[in-house]
Amino acid sequence: MVLLNDGGHTQKVVGEWGTTTWDSKAYTMGQFHFHQPSEHLFDGMRYDMEMHFVHQYGTASDYFVLTAFFEIGPTTNKFLTSVKYALASSTTDASVAITDKINIWDILGSIQGNGQYISYPGSFTTPPCTEGVTFILFTDALQLTKAQWDAFAASLPSVTFTYNTAGNFRPAQTLGNRVVTAQWGVLKRSNLMIASVITALFLLLNM
Repeated sequence: MVLLNDGGHTQKVVGEWGTTTWDSKAYTMGQFHFHQPSEHLFDGMRYDMEMHFVHQYGTASDYFVLTAFFEIGPTTNKFLTSVKYALASSTTDASVAITDKINIWDILGSIQGNGQYISYPGSFTTPPCTEGVTFILFTDALQLTKAQWDAFAASLPSVTFTYNTAGNFRPAQTLGNRVVTAQWGVLKRSNLMIASVITALFLLLNM
């Protein structure tokens, strides 16, 4: 398994990590990648990093993305260390071997302390920006260090990074007719269980 410099736009890990069930459909997780700072905005502000766990329903154009947010803090993130986040290749389409065992539950199990997540129908944020993507945003943020953040930025030399205004994110899109909801539930290894739903009208999100 490797951490791939994907076209000079992000760092990505491709693998097989089972399924997540949503709306009675089992989506297969096939890769995760990073956006720094975050693509989604909350009250006009971005988190320092956003991680996408990308799923697909069979071979259909039907996708599902679990999203984790990170803030810069004093604690080195062990999962990011295990996937060579701060040691990524700065050469486009080159890769760095991952030698540690990857347990994605180290992330997914750590972002559900308040049991809250946000969902909405959107599109991928890289060209061709394919529609048919359900986003799930967990609201408990994790930490990475400034050293980890800086090293990732250095691994994509064609991208300008600042803490809130520039990076490898898609500009915010208009809401259009999309419905954004705040929900409560627990992701139990492979099933996202919804306890209740309310409409969230106060969030500005990328679509």
